[in-house]
Amino acid sequence: MTLKLTPEMQEIVDKEIGEGKFSTVEEVVLTALRALSDDEEVEAIGPPEHVRVRSTERMKELLREGLNTPGPKYTDADMIAMRKELVERGRISKR
Repeated sequence: MTLKLTPEMQEIVDKEIGEGKFSTVEEVVLTALRALSDDEEVEAIGPPEHVRVRSTERMKELLREGLNTPGPKYTDADMIAMRKELVERGRISKR
């Protein structure tokens, strides 16, 4: 499959890879597709009241805040345990 990105989208992909969050374009795209699928599941039942966003500006503010917050540092053992749990839940396939 060939995917043509806008320059803005390509910048986002390059930034994510450059920051070491992903190794390949494919990883970025797959993660985005999984997030979209998760969003659709949430949309079907609706988010809990405490996470509902009432305005686009507030949503953008929350996104910026989240992107600028350093995430936790995971060890290899943490990643293995998380992957095992996701496989058990059927969220990802066993490879």
